[in-house]
Amino acid sequence: MSSQDKIILLGWHPFDSRQAQTTVEYKQMSQERMKIMDFQYEPGRFYLLDPQQNLLAEVTFQEATGQDIYAIDHTFVDPSLRGQGIASQLILAVVEKARQDGKQIIPLCSYAKMEFGRKPEYADVYYLNPKGDDIVNGR
Repeated sequence: MSSQDKIILLGWHPFDSRQAQTTVEYKQMSQERMKIMDFQYEPGRFYLLDPQQNLLAEVTFQEATGQDIYAIDHTFVDPSLRGQGIASQLILAVVEKARQDGKQIIPLCSYAKMEFGRKPEYADVYYLNPKGDDIVNGR
């Protein structure tokens, strides 16, 4: 976060009528700064490599046997790229794939759980397990 962002974040008072406008301005600035990544795909994985083929970012997911479910089990972003929304984009890539494939998602890794908890727009693919089945262990 740059010092300009801190000024915008800290420059409003909670009771100030300009709070909503300032929050929107900050959100727009954050979205403008976010690099939109073009991930590579292979079954069970979206990822990003640098020109030397080193892994920079990835999300992995498994398809539950006999179920229309993806389980997101790992998210990684290289420290040099953190704070740019890349992990969020990785989760979104799996969400979009699940929608396209008619699947639901079980977020197993901590980051995926956090994303699903704060993004109500993912509710359509969030597997809530109404039967109490142990999908992860195949029961």
